[in-house]
Amino acid sequence: MATFVGHRSIATLNGVKKLQLVKEINLNQVSPTPKKSVVSPPKQPVSLRDIVVRSVEPCVTPNAAYVEYEVEMANQKSGLVWTIRRRFSKFLELQQGIDALFESTHCAHCSEFIERVQDLELPPKRWALASIWGYAETDTKLRARMFHVYLNELLQLGASKVYRQCSIVSNAFFELFLTYLIPTSIYLELKKVKLRSPPSIGKVAAEKKAVPLRRKSSDKFKALETIFEQQDAPMMETIVC
Repeated sequence: MATFVGHRSIATLNGVKKLQLVKEINLNQVSPTPKKSVVSPPKQPVSLRDIVVRSVEPCVTPNAAYVEYEVEMANQKSGLVWTIRRRFSKFLELQQGIDALFESTHCAHCSEFIERVQDLELPPKRWALASIWGYAETDTKLRARMFHVYLNELLQLGASKVYRQCSIVSNAFFELFLTYLIPTSIYLELKKVKLRSPPSIGKVAAEKKAVPLRRKSSDKFKALETIFEQQDAPMMETIVC
């Protein structure tokens, strides 16, 4: 009887309703095609171990008003290369920003880290004779080489597994170093993060109100100044005569 009722019900349908019923049955029988999920490869965070300072070259302005230092850096892992220009005052700001971060140490790792950083010395802003004779090519080239050594040693300290156990080193120092030496576009490419304003080194130092740390004195700059004085002695005698 069920079969008879079924046939009778279908027979009473007109052509249009029958066609609609067939379409609905076909649609219900066909399972929807699952959407393909796009799986992005895992993003590898940048490490200071991959960053290298390739060169530091002095660049004197046409009117000789000041000197900038062109720093060429690279990410060895990705092959990305970039250059930035910084004046002496910016290197000094970086040093002061690091001092402010580690004003209050909280573990043995960061205590040893800041001691090692304090052993690093920036070259003097002016040599003994620079104030008299102005900028000399030998002075700026020597200062550029010393900046090169300074930045590379900072990188090595920041990349150390021992010191990166401290959150200040692995996070705050890491961010400060990258935002100072990497342009915003390159910084985003390395970090793979959304655009945001990098922290200001001056603002960090102002908030911390850090007292300038006394760095260990060294006689290497005095020795260099003595060499310069000996090299420039004949020139001075000629001018006096």
